[in-house]
Amino acid sequence: MIGWLRGEDATARPPLVGLETLDWARMQASDGHDAGDIPELLRRLASAHEGKPHRWADALLDVVLHGHSGMYLEPAEHVLPFLIALCGSERVDVAEAAVEVLLEIADTRAFHSPSRRPNSPELDEFEARVQAVLHAGVPTFQLLRSTWPSLQATAQELLDILEPRDQ
Repeated sequence: MIGWLRGEDATARPPLVGLETLDWARMQASDGHDAGDIPELLRRLASAHEGKPHRWADALLDVVLHGHSGMYLEPAEHVLPFLIALCGSERVDVAEAAVEVLLEIADTRAFHSPSRRPNSPELDEFEARVQAVLHAGVPTFQLLRSTWPSLQATAQELLDILEPRDQ
């Protein structure tokens, strides 16, 4: 995934391997959006289609975050591994856009805050799975702190959310 950051062959495992194995269309997306669009949005982000990776990152956020509440939805859990892999892109603009989407998701919670949502073990488990995937990316985010200057601050902000220090 991030082999080039470690001096490995960047082509060893392309970042979007497995993208087509998920049934995106069955997932609940944000109102007015179709989760079935996610593979194409990720491809366009990865290739910096039209030279605008941030455009595709924003479109991806529109699908995985609820427009009214801003809380993440089911596709977020499945998008995260691909975004973490894209953090290892040789294109700084792609890596920046991926980190920014991850930061937005990491700084959000599933559906409503615990005080406003029904007592639901399913929601708690979903949120725990999303957080676990985000935490699995910590080694990648730590490496990003020592790469491009434009990524250092965003990577550190993401790490601060995932691994808060005692104040």
